[in-house]
Amino acid sequence: MNTSADQIKKIEAQEYEDLVSQTKPKPTLLKNCIWAFVIGGLICTLGQVILN
Repeated sequence: MNTSADQIKKIEAQEYEDLVSQTKPKPTLLKNCIWAFVIGGLICTLGQVILN
C-alpha cells in the first residue's frame, strides 16, 4: 500500500511541476541585460558629474 501511495504522490508532484513550468513567465534575459547596462551607465555618469 505504501508504494502505491508514493507513486500517486510522485505523479501528482510531476503534474504540479509540469503545470508550474507552463504558467511561469519566461525570463527576458536580453532585455534585462540591456536595461542593467543602461541603468549602470546612468549611475556611473551621475557619479562622474558629482565628482567633477
